[in-house]
Amino acid sequence: FPSHDTPTTPTANATPIVLTQGLDNKTGTAQDDTINALLDGGVATWASTDIVDGAEGTDTITILGLGGTAHDFTNIKNVEKFVLQSTGNTATFDFSKTNAETSVTSYNSTGDFTVTNLSSADVAVGVIGGAVVNTFGFAASNTKDTATVNLNGTTGTVTLTDNTAVKTVVVNADSTKSTLAGLNLGTSIVTGK
Repeated sequence: FPSHDTPTTPTANATPIVLTQGLDNKTGTAQDDTINALLDGGVATWASTDIVDGAEGTDTITILGLGGTAHDFTNIKNVEKFVLQSTGNTATFDFSKTNAETSVTSYNSTGDFTVTNLSSADVAVGVIGGAVVNTFGFAASNTKDTATVNLNGTTGTVTLTDNTAVKTVVVNADSTKSTLAGLNLGTSIVTGK
């Protein structure tokens, strides 16, 4: 999956950690782990009861096929990059119970995609593909004034919900052209107040 983050050592772990339809309890390594919760026969393999500890390194979890319910990441810790897919109805992802995230990306979502309580505007948000409404909200405790949005091949809408600290939005375009249906910014971002 494309990333705007500069690679760092330690190097990536060559063996992905794979989640199943059953209850999982997985711990990463000292390397940069890839944790895959992909579809198994069309069925999602991640559930909020799964326990994932990325341990050291800069870890990426990819979770596909989440439907229109509220999801939180209480049982995920030490994972920095989240690649998530909403299918069907709107899926809501609550980040209030985890604080290691550095990037959150909507990946080819077919249902509207809503993220709440990102710990800081230092968290880069992104959209790869899809034509849905993607909403990203920062926690009230955020004090960072610049947010970053990374786009790659999307024709959807991107909304940043209001946070009085955020005054500037940096938009990056990746390798595939994006033609947004809309870019909606909170009041403080538009006015700079």
